[in-house]
This record gives sequence, structure tokens and C-alpha cells, in this order.
Amino acid sequence: MKKALLIFIITLISINTQAQEIAPSEIKHHEITISEGFFNDVQLFNLVGDILGAAITNTYSIRPESYNLFTPSITYRYWFNKYISLGGMVSFDMNTVLLKKNNEQWERHYRYSPTFACEFQAYYLNTTYVQLFGMVGLGFTINSVSKSDYPTVQFYNFQITPFGIRIGKSFGVFCEVGYGYKGFINTGLSYKF
Repeated sequence: MKKALLIFIITLISINTQAQEIAPSEIKHHEITISEGFFNDVQLFNLVGDILGAAITNTYSIRPESYNLFTPSITYRYWFNKYISLGGMVSFDMNTVLLKKNNEQWERHYRYSPTFACEFQAYYLNTTYVQLFGMVGLGFTINSVSKSDYPTVQFYNFQITPFGIRIGKSFGVFCEVGYGYKGFINTGLSYKF
């Protein structure tokens, strides 16, 4: 096992040293991404809140009907140089819950949670076809429930992605691992122009 790990690390190092770096004249300054995130922090907070709320409060009873574990998002980034970008992101999450107030009939409600954020992304490695990156983002989320006097909650939200990989030149696919408004795993398509 140790030999296999050592061979893998040496192979990665040799690939990295042979990889062709992008010349400054080849930098594409604009990037648009479309992605799906898996189990973001808003979904986690809503799930825990619904369970605790139903157990503690006597005014509202909340019963989850369907939880969408995937959150779509779209991002625009401007690349200042071949390693650093700044951009904006919008995502939208929707779940269905059943609400009952003061022992009345159960009513179906939709919980909407759009998130708007500003993101800073940096490449660890930027070759012609493979990029390794990290990203941090800060924004706000509006968590509201349709057809009810259930309170709308607005709060600051964040994303920390210590590791991501993008494969492709102008068109690419990517996968990132982190925590926050994009989820634990976020994958998608990317276009640089």
C-alpha cells in the first residue's frame, strides 16, 4: 500500500512538472458555470430545524414532505490573471413541507431559499487542460415559506471549498468539495471566453 501511494505521488509530481502552463496572452477573462450541489447548509439547517421545531413548539407542526438534496446554481467569474478570479453566484433551493397551526388541517407549503453570493477563486495549478483550485464565498440567503405567516428568514451564508478540479480548455467539467451554500460536493459545466 505504501509503495502504491508513493508511486501515485511521484506520478502526480512528474505530470505537474511536465504540464504546460498557460501563457498570459492565452488567458480567458470570463467564465460562466452551471452546477448542481449536493446537500447544502440551508438544507441541513431546514431539516434539523423542522425536526426540532416539531418536537419543541406547540404553535406550528412541521412535517417534511420532500427534500430536494440537489441545488442548482449559476456563476459568473472575471479572471484578473491566470490564477485569481472574482465573481457572483445565484442558487435556488426549493423543498415541500406540510404545516399545521394549532391542530388545524395539514397544508402543503413550498419553502424557497435563493442564495446570492460573491466568490473568490484561486488556482493552485493552471495548465492547459487541468486546473486545481480553492474557493471562498460570502453571500446571503432568503428562506421563506409560501402561503403562511411562517417567518421569512434572511441570513449571511458562506462557502468554503478547499479543493476543486476542472478539466477542459474553453469548455470544461468540474467537481469541488467543500461546505456551505453549494453543498458538500458541487459538480457542473464551465465555459471560459
